[in-house]
Amino acid sequence: MSGKPAARQGDMTHADNFARSAVDIVGRDQIHNGSGDVLRNCYWTCRMTKSFGPFRAYLIGLNHEMAGNRATPPQPVKEAKMDMKNNSVGISCGLELKSCTELCVEKYNSGGLYGLGDDKLSPTTTLPDGIY
Repeated sequence: MSGKPAARQGDMTHADNFARSAVDIVGRDQIHNGSGDVLRNCYWTCRMTKSFGPFRAYLIGLNHEMAGNRATPPQPVKEAKMDMKNNSVGISCGLELKSCTELCVEKYNSGGLYGLGDDKLSPTTTLPDGIY
């Protein structure tokens, strides 16, 4: 055992709060499958990577998406793909020294996160630094 804590609900709560703060800027219609959603995935997986390492963060994210696929009705394939791509971005952010907030906002502002298609998201609103 590594001595690190088990996955906490608090990490997801922080991710939700971060995404909701961003949604106040980009618009309420962005919370599901929009900018708020992609930011939440990046941030949540970044925090897990910093806490548990990249492999465990990947497995937790994968398990989360697989649970959505087992739901009735299952989540659409394009949603799972979008989430997993943004989880990968979050893992790479988690390996850097900066905060997850700063890194995920940078990725969003530079078009480094993924939307519902296979393309990177082109943000319509730039998020300011330091309001989260």
